[in-house]
Amino acid sequence: MHLYQAEESEKYDFEERINFAVFPSLQGGPHNNHIAALAIAMKQVATPEYKAYIQQVKKNAQTLASALLRRKCRLVTGGTDNHLVLWDLRNLGLTV
Repeated sequence: MHLYQAEESEKYDFEERINFAVFPSLQGGPHNNHIAALAIAMKQVATPEYKAYIQQVKKNAQTLASALLRRKCRLVTGGTDNHLVLWDLRNLGLTV
């Protein structure tokens, strides 16, 4: 038998090795702590208290945006409709 010749059953056994390397070795199974964290977060955001909190966060962002605009600061979007304020600082010489 030649050095590189082998029986068919011994020749290509890569499929099982690759499949095992990916799942469960790399991929793993369901992570119960992650599932539990998502369940708790969904339960909390369904409460009226959370809705009131988020409405206040949006009002705070709008107040901040208005105050910055009154002080001649440039906001990229001209204001905010949500909780984000994107302030353009390039005219102040601040860049990345």
